Amino acid sequence: MDLTVGVGPPRSALPPDLSVGLPLVKAALLYGDRVTLCSPAASLLLRLEEHNPCDVPGRLAVLAGLADDLGLGDGPARLAHVVGIGRHLDAEVVRLTVDAWWGRYRRALQEAVVESGLAELAPAVEAQRLTIETLGVGAVARPSDFAEAAAETYAAAVADAIARGDATPLLDGPTAEALRDATEAGRVGVSEPRAHRARDGGLAAHVLQRLPLFDRATVPEVLDVRADLDGPLARFRGAVDEFAAEVASAAWDPDFAVEAERVYRQRVAPAVAEIEDAVASVGYLRELATRYAERPQQFVPLAVPALTVALAAPDVLAQTVAASLAGLSVVANGAQAGWAVADGRRAVRARRLFFVYAAGRRLQGDRSWRGRAPR
Repeated sequence: MDLTVGVGPPRSALPPDLSVGLPLVKAALLYGDRVTLCSPAASLLLRLEEHNPCDVPGRLAVLAGLADDLGLGDGPARLAHVVGIGRHLDAEVVRLTVDAWWGRYRRALQEAVVESGLAELAPAVEAQRLTIETLGVGAVARPSDFAEAAAETYAAAVADAIARGDATPLLDGPTAEALRDATEAGRVGVSEPRAHRARDGGLAAHVLQRLPLFDRATVPEVLDVRADLDGPLARFRGAVDEFAAEVASAAWDPDFAVEAERVYRQRVAPAVAEIEDAVASVGYLRELATRYAERPQQFVPLAVPALTVALAAPDVLAQTVAASLAGLSVVANGAQAGWAVADGRRAVRARRLFFVYAAGRRLQGDRSWRGRAPR
């Protein structure tokens, strides 16, 4: 399953804020197989990182566009003008000045990569689970120019992803609002199958973002949980597809969040609670089986001195043999309890929303329930 996460243009040039998009990306990484992040903010940072000219005029062009963000005033622009008109200046002084500004800029850029949240996505990119769309607007000179070019390209990329129908869209609030306006105005047409797919993704994200400690989970932790619960994911996807059919609103409509919450409260939360009860029952059986295996004498006392048995009357001997047979029954019951534990765990894993339960437990540090059945 492919997902496209759309996060609208940033509010500032440097550092752009990806905090709104990170929860959507983490939910997409849990739910999907391949995720594409379409974000002008992320694209801007990637372009700035990649655009690293070595010549003085090239660096001055970038610095002039970022002077306000870097607190350099009009220094880079004035120096670029002087260099451009060919006025004689000491080349070494110019180079040292530009190098100092450039070092300041690159340090600020690396801080922005971390502060924006883009650095946190690196493990998903390295694992080839996440692709960051660069929006194809060419080289960057001024972030303001990029923002203007990226806004139109971003809107086209999101509309194209929805129109193609080969990826499930997850959109932030402003993007969903813009898409709603476009569909109402007839500028973008969305068929019902594609609208259903968007509801599917939006509903899955709504459920997964309710997991315990989801906000604190790092991307590596999310990738680890997803890899460990690959088996139950297919059943969860089937359940979400069914639930999405019960939602009337489109994923970009204002009422969608209300309907998604209704589905969560009426269908998801009770099912997860039932799984918790079933897990508690399996835990009791596991404890009982362990006690059978380790201390069967606690259930039926079998320690009868051999001399007593030898001297006992026939009826006493018969009672002792009966007790021994009862002990064998204890062992058999212990084995049956062990089988019941295995059967119970398989039954719990087979539930459609086991993925939600297990992912929540994993995010809380509990590794006792994994997606793979025991061998």
